[in-house]
Amino acid sequence: FYWDIRDLNRWADEGDAETITKKINDGKNGLAARFDRLARISLVLLGYRADNVLQFQADHCLRVDGDVGPKTRAVLHTARVLDRATANSARLPLRRCRFGVQEPC
Repeated sequence: FYWDIRDLNRWADEGDAETITKKINDGKNGLAARFDRLARISLVLLGYRADNVLQFQADHCLRVDGDVGPKTRAVLHTARVLDRATANSARLPLRRCRFGVQEPC
């Protein structure tokens, strides 16, 4: 009921945990913890270990720093959406990119 009357599914579909947090908590209370849990869950759903953000970043030609910032969160969200849509693979298809690092097709 709470989720529906506040139209939170719209923001969840867009991967916008910050807006959901603001609508639920009336601020950013707990946002860092929510981002951390969301990243860990996303990694597991995509076939990675929950603590292996470095490998995910390397596989998707992101800056490999272990920080789940806006770019990493966006790619995690896109990968989850594509994974749900295809239901054929635990990871995005990869192709070679510059310097021998993999990037999504």
